[in-house]
Amino acid sequence: MSRKDPRQLIEKEANNSGFLLQLAIEREVRGGRGRWQVVAREHPWSHAETGTSGYLDLVIEADRLTVPVECKRRSGGNWVFIIDSEQDQQDRADCWWVNWVENRPDLMGASELAVEPSGYASEFCVVTGEGLKHSGEMLEKLGSELVRATEALSVEWRSLQHSGDLADVQVFLPIVVTTAHLSVCKVDVATIQLDSGRAEDLAGEEVPFVWFRKALTTRRQSLVQPTSLQQSHADFRRTVAVVSAEHVGAFLDDLRLLPDLWGRQVWQFVRDREAKTAISQLVFEGATYCWSPRRLVGLETLPAASYPEQLIDALREHGFEPLNALPKSLPRYQAQGYRQVFRTDFLNWRQEVLAADSGQLLLLRPKTKPW
Repeated sequence: MSRKDPRQLIEKEANNSGFLLQLAIEREVRGGRGRWQVVAREHPWSHAETGTSGYLDLVIEADRLTVPVECKRRSGGNWVFIIDSEQDQQDRADCWWVNWVENRPDLMGASELAVEPSGYASEFCVVTGEGLKHSGEMLEKLGSELVRATEALSVEWRSLQHSGDLADVQVFLPIVVTTAHLSVCKVDVATIQLDSGRAEDLAGEEVPFVWFRKALTTRRQSLVQPTSLQQSHADFRRTVAVVSAEHVGAFLDDLRLLPDLWGRQVWQFVRDREAKTAISQLVFEGATYCWSPRRLVGLETLPAASYPEQLIDALREHGFEPLNALPKSLPRYQAQGYRQVFRTDFLNWRQEVLAADSGQLLLLRPKTKPW
């Protein structure tokens, strides 16, 4: 029996991996995409809230847009996205963002933003191809993990920034680049038979990319309290761009946030509300202090720690009446409009703060503005 040529075996194994696709996409970005730069390859991420972790194939940036990239090589694969035949192409995506203002805690959340290029959007994908046993779940699982990776990346990204800008925003939009053929299947819903679940006169169209928009997380991240089930559902919706590898260059050339992004967005409404009412948090000497019960719900409580004496003066300068009180007196002072102050990261933990000399809790209430 003759031995196979080692070079052929090496070539086969390398070509069967997905790493070559990743390198080719990186070359595409570095070679001819002037707006974009590759800032990381095989970048580790860790999502503190869910305890999940992994690696992002690529992270690329242009202007105020950061794009985590997942590369998927599929030999002979077809990804078919089902859409309503009456749907027009859309220029909206549910993006994750970070907003910061000098001397204020950062805001993080997800919102529907205006983007280019316009494309079809779908919640349903039928995946076929090499090695796929559970095709219906593959893209949902991949998208959910990519959403967690994007959130984790945004936390790290902001912690490393030392921008001189007093206020700004960074938007994060994940994409999946695949060698699979991408198509949309346009369905006239009125033709679907209830007894068989099948439809007639389906129209197919090959496309360079699709906005995959659906509930890809179970964690609510909205800064605005929903007032209906429809609004509540929108809090869980995220967008992942699914892009054909042969069209990724053109997609990145066109990808941008439309000018009306800088209109009245969610973070601006929240900042306006902060200006009109008593603030609910303060950054002092690198630590964030908060006294909003709603923003502290569900966070792990760490052992109490003392606060710096100068914090009292800072709170008074911002229009508050600080007070130290014993834990047993807390209900009485809460009835008088006082709130307890905590140190927090808003994502994972909160911590009671105590006066260094007496060990009493720190409380406050506004002098004039309402809660």
